[in-house]
Amino acid sequence: MESVLECEKKKITTMFLFYWAIAILILTWNGTIQTVGAQEYGIWKSKWHVGGQIVDDDNDPVIFIDLDNENHKYMMLYGVGTDWYFVGTNNIKEKWVQYDAFTSVGGTPQCVRSDAEGILFLYTTFRTETHLYSGKTFDAKLQYRGKVLDGYNDCGCFFEPEEKKWYLYCEDDSAPGEPCGYALRLFTSKDGFSFTDEGRVISLKHGGWHTGDPDIVKIDDTYYMFCDHCEKHPFYNTHLFTSQDLFHWKDEGIATSHIWAGDPCVRYVPEEGQFIMWNEFWNTTGQGDYGIGYQVSLGPEMGKSYLWDDRYRRMDIYISQ
Repeated sequence: MESVLECEKKKITTMFLFYWAIAILILTWNGTIQTVGAQEYGIWKSKWHVGGQIVDDDNDPVIFIDLDNENHKYMMLYGVGTDWYFVGTNNIKEKWVQYDAFTSVGGTPQCVRSDAEGILFLYTTFRTETHLYSGKTFDAKLQYRGKVLDGYNDCGCFFEPEEKKWYLYCEDDSAPGEPCGYALRLFTSKDGFSFTDEGRVISLKHGGWHTGDPDIVKIDDTYYMFCDHCEKHPFYNTHLFTSQDLFHWKDEGIATSHIWAGDPCVRYVPEEGQFIMWNEFWNTTGQGDYGIGYQVSLGPEMGKSYLWDDRYRRMDIYISQ
């Protein structure tokens, strides 16, 4: 039989291990409680929820927000062949109304950003090339500037105002039989027209999926890149990467998996107090009901609110509070 002393030693050891385990849990707890039915998508804490469909056409939605525009704060450009349509609204829950259109030289609109002088740069895909339009207003007055890249397409762009530098991310390492690639390649420019090849910054060769059509926003000191996650066209999810310098990207995993939708374009809508993700190939059933639709999220940090950075009101740069 065990002595009283041995029993007391076992009790003390058991209590020590118990409280040691509690201490480890407290020290390593990150403030997040996972509950049954809850889902956290990596660094972007607030889950994306289905909003609705806007138009029936399947082409990439290019979104530009100008909070000072009295006619249309929220503007979208999408193409049907060589015909491009501009639609706008002051309330994303209301009907989007066409306010302009024109016949392009060809290709698909990909992304638009403003530079430090307020000039808009619209990059487009034409076959395996990237072309540029620019102008002061987001309408048919945009002027065609010519080809800026040969052999690279389906790009996403970001203008970093502190550097006065353009970052253009294009598909690379094409996936056989698919419109996406296994990598994203970075090009940089000071004028938005003449670009320097910086090489591949994201490579997915052994990931079992391919990507393209990236979209970047900046919140505080972090850049968030949303891009296609595709295993078989046209069924897309959205993937998320983050960076502190626009060169080195961390894989944060799938951002949305509850709906088939690709070519994400993410912007903050202050009237809604939410981030909106517009997508093409909007498909809620898997039966081919494609179009352009949107999803909503409160943002990367639960319990925080977000504002447009007033220094860069047309550049999709935000701050948290």
